[in-house]
Amino acid sequence: MKTRASDAIIDLIDSEHRPEGGGTQGANAYREIRRAILECRLAPGSTIDERSLMAEFGFGRTPIREALLRLSTVRLVHFLSGQAIQVAPVGLQDIRDLYEDRLHSERLAAFLAVRRLTPERMTALQHNFDAVPGLLKAGKIGDAIALDFRFHSVIYQGSYNSILSDHLHNLFAHSYRLWRLTATGEKKE
Repeated sequence: MKTRASDAIIDLIDSEHRPEGGGTQGANAYREIRRAILECRLAPGSTIDERSLMAEFGFGRTPIREALLRLSTVRLVHFLSGQAIQVAPVGLQDIRDLYEDRLHSERLAAFLAVRRLTPERMTALQHNFDAVPGLLKAGKIGDAIALDFRFHSVIYQGSYNSILSDHLHNLFAHSYRLWRLTATGEKKE
């Protein structure tokens, strides 16, 4: 189920982690299928096929294949034997690996960002959480979570290391999927 907060988070992830290919059909299919996986509309561990994706998202076979190949490079889908395609499951080892990587990569990004911080990024960081008390009081937890993602994104960008920033935005997307699994009551593997 899409919400304003989930749209804001996915849009932030997409704005900072644009796949190559801009507005091509393959890039658009990538963004749509990726969104469905991150929002758990395509459940972790589920088997998917090209035809159902073509029908659901309205893209032809080639853009769907391009999207699936890209999604496999960021570990969101797996190609299994017999031409089966699986949405990447989420297990305890995956969670551990994700947070170990984030811990060390975010330390490096923060170290670099502090050394390279511009006044504009400092202001963005200082005022990022100003709205949180009002959001929590209004019960808008998802919007508060979006501010947390934005805070991390400012640090990633502030590292001025595009490889590190892209890597962390990808990890950020995986973290969002975990948040969706726990926040929506979806079955966890």
